[in-house]
Amino acid sequence: MSPSREQYLRDFWACAAETGTNPAESVIRHPPSASRAWLCDRNQQISLQLTDEDVLGLASTASDGVILIEDISLDWIATLGCTFNIDVLFFCTYLSGLRGPSPWKAVFGNGGPSIKRPTELRHNTRRGHSADFYSHISYHIDAVFQLGQPDQMKSIPQSRPGTNVFHRRVEKHTPFGWESATRISYCRLRMDLYLFLVDAPTNTYLKEDRPSAMPTLHLPISMSRGGLILPPLFYHDQYSLLETMKEFFSHAWHFSVLMGLDVSAETIMYLLAASTWQTNLRAVDRKLKHIAFADIRRPNIKINDQLHDIRELLAQLQTQVANAKRYIPEFVRAELVDTKPPFWFPDSTFDEILDESEAAGRFLMDTFQLLMSSISVLDSETSIQQARSGQKLTQLASIFIPLSLVTGIFGMNIKEINESPLSIWVVVVTFAITALCTMGIFRFLDQRGRQRSTDKGLLSRMISFIFGS
Repeated sequence: MSPSREQYLRDFWACAAETGTNPAESVIRHPPSASRAWLCDRNQQISLQLTDEDVLGLASTASDGVILIEDISLDWIATLGCTFNIDVLFFCTYLSGLRGPSPWKAVFGNGGPSIKRPTELRHNTRRGHSADFYSHISYHIDAVFQLGQPDQMKSIPQSRPGTNVFHRRVEKHTPFGWESATRISYCRLRMDLYLFLVDAPTNTYLKEDRPSAMPTLHLPISMSRGGLILPPLFYHDQYSLLETMKEFFSHAWHFSVLMGLDVSAETIMYLLAASTWQTNLRAVDRKLKHIAFADIRRPNIKINDQLHDIRELLAQLQTQVANAKRYIPEFVRAELVDTKPPFWFPDSTFDEILDESEAAGRFLMDTFQLLMSSISVLDSETSIQQARSGQKLTQLASIFIPLSLVTGIFGMNIKEINESPLSIWVVVVTFAITALCTMGIFRFLDQRGRQRSTDKGLLSRMISFIFGS
């Protein structure tokens, strides 16, 4: 028989005390709505609300599905734990803080490049309402967010805000700047249902708003000194592991791997990284083509900045994918290569991403050239408009220059104003003669300019004809 919610929470607090988990002081005051929960299966993704009906409905209807919980609260812990008979140690291990002189050293250690395997815990869980128990394993993957250097920060974080039960540590680690530890935990609730727990989204603390200025997540499951980089989703305001995993589980074949194959946590993380890189490459490609086919028709300095951002993102993506392929552990490579049918992972996937990114890079260079051509066309159109405006000013000048000359000569010295011996008709005739002369001069200069252009063109054609033959 499943325990009550009150009993389950008492067991949770007792386990937390034994494992050294120190929940945040404000845990009781956090509303359940601070958590986000989603159910993903092969056909749909639906948001879950914290009601017994929703969760109990999951227990009876979910098939080949994954429950994703972000920023888990006590109410979610109690509801999920009671519904699925989850060992409280699973939640306590996920929430426990990493110990070490810095987040980076707590995750990667003090040695050289080496793989730190995820924590595996075996749990004995009661099977439904029977007295039988079954054994299953939970996996806990540690990772480090690199947030940026102090001179690049618009604010200095003190802790990772938003976590209901535990605030992850944030510290400055020379020479890498500010860092934050995190943990991804998952377990198999049934043969056809998994539960994944992730932390709250990481805000962008950097002054710059470029997509490449997002935090980077490093997992110690690679032979590289910097670990495997799990990229954020491009063109998102925050680094949200929940959104990254939702995108990952939008592909049905990932459920075939998760449900049908006995793969390690490292392999799942490599699949997650490869899928995210492919998603990011598609996002960059869509952005680039929208600029090349739509925005570039009326170019401006913002388009130039966007193209440079895309160039930076492609360079970042190519570097990270190449490093992931180079330093992938052999056991990860072997787990999926021999599957039937083959999933063509990881080498073929990485090669495909690199090839497509190089093609996008070439298209990007063509777009830069098209941008310059479009600017030239726009400048030519502007020059023509300015020439037409100058022509209109010339026409106005042919009227006002003679008028200014006449008024400068005669002033108000005419018979009709101050009894001068000069009649107003003298002024009118002088103005008419001056205007005709001015228009004649403008006409002569215009014809002479056109004749010179024609003579130059004729001379060029004659020279080309003579020397060409």
